[in-house]
Amino acid sequence: MAELFNTSHSKSTFVKKVHGRTGFINYNSTILGGTKTIEIADLQLITCNRKTNEIRICFIQAKYRPGNYRQFLTFKANLFQWELLKNKPDIIDAYHNGFPTNILNFTTYKSITSFGIFYEDKNGEIDFLYTLPKHISKSNNNEHQTMNFYGNSYCPNILCTKGFMPNETISTCSMDIFEKEVLACRIGAPVVGNIKIYLAGLLRTIRSNNSNEIQEILNEFNSRLGNVSDNIPVEVNYPNTILLLTDGNEITKNYR
Repeated sequence: MAELFNTSHSKSTFVKKVHGRTGFINYNSTILGGTKTIEIADLQLITCNRKTNEIRICFIQAKYRPGNYRQFLTFKANLFQWELLKNKPDIIDAYHNGFPTNILNFTTYKSITSFGIFYEDKNGEIDFLYTLPKHISKSNNNEHQTMNFYGNSYCPNILCTKGFMPNETISTCSMDIFEKEVLACRIGAPVVGNIKIYLAGLLRTIRSNNSNEIQEILNEFNSRLGNVSDNIPVEVNYPNTILLLTDGNEITKNYR
């Protein structure tokens, strides 16, 4: 996916997660009770707008729906992963990955968490549904189950027209639109407060674990993050991450 965001107006890099329980957290389930252990998400998308210096973060749970569909869109999912991203509770950093307790609920922006579902369209081509967890419904209380997107079997774009908020995009079933909205810095929540400290630790860890090829991107992120010096984590055991720098020029047109 990172290759989508390398354009004349942007550059990005994919940083693969490190070993062990990277990205795993604990949280208290309200559905079945008790403490559950789950990966925070498949992908951490971090976007920096060069024009405004705003940095956004979004956690995306990726899925693939193979074959033709009768109803748009059903797919296999984990109950606790869905609950975590939908309810956005305080998390417990039980595996010392460096996540702040409020990493999922520090903001009122809805697109801090999302699902991204690759699917085959009516022409047999792969497309992409990006949407909020609240637009997805569970079938039962089984841990592994089929979930449903609140769409329409005849018009998968039904929520696209409702997916554009004043400062963020919360739903689209088009990879092209998703790409444009990401490049316009309209997906994810602006990084503030202690999340900046988390990000500073993340960038430092990525720098120490990777080659010089991505140092330019890291330098730009650090320069726009500002002066963050207090209590930076020594190491952040990050999940799969995309770092994206964009001029913010790819504003979606003709879709709203």
